[in-house]
Amino acid sequence: MNPEILLQNFTNIATGFTAIIALLMIWKQLKYQNQQLKYHSLSELHKDIIGPRMHDAFQFIYANTSSDLAVPKNEKELEKIELILNTYDLIAVKLAQGFLPEKETLETEWIVILRIWEKLNEFIKKERELRGNVFYKKHFELLVEKALDYQKNNYPHSNIVIFKRKYKS
Repeated sequence: MNPEILLQNFTNIATGFTAIIALLMIWKQLKYQNQQLKYHSLSELHKDIIGPRMHDAFQFIYANTSSDLAVPKNEKELEKIELILNTYDLIAVKLAQGFLPEKETLETEWIVILRIWEKLNEFIKKERELRGNVFYKKHFELLVEKALDYQKNNYPHSNIVIFKRKYKS
C-alpha cells in the first residue's frame, strides 16, 4: 500500500475524530452555560420575591381569610393580590419554557405556592367568573399542580400552616 495514501487516510480519520471531540466539548459547554443561566435566573427570582413590595403583599394575604381575599375591598388590596399572582404566574411560564430549573424552583417555592393557592383560589375563581375567562392564572394553577406533586413525592405527611406571627409588645 502506498505510504502517502495511508498517511492521508490516517490524517482524515484524525481530523474527523478531532472534529467530533470539539463538537462534544462545545455541546457540553453550551449545556453548562444553559444550566448556569437557569440558576442565575432562579437567584434573580429570589431577589425579587424577598423584596419589600412582595413581603408586604405576602403579609397582607397571609393575614386575611380566603373569603375576604376573594373580593378585595379596594384598589390597594387588589394590587397586592395581583402582585403575588402575577409573579407566580410568570414563574410558571418561565418554568414551562425552561428558563428556570424546575426541581430547584420547586424545592424552594412549593410550600409558598401551596399557601398562595390556599389563600387565593377563591379570588381566582371569582375573577374567572367576572372576566368570563377560564384561563385566568392558568399557568399558576399548573404550578400548583406541580407543587402538589412535589409535596406528595417529597413531603407526603407535611401540613401547610399559615399563621399570623404575634410579637411581644
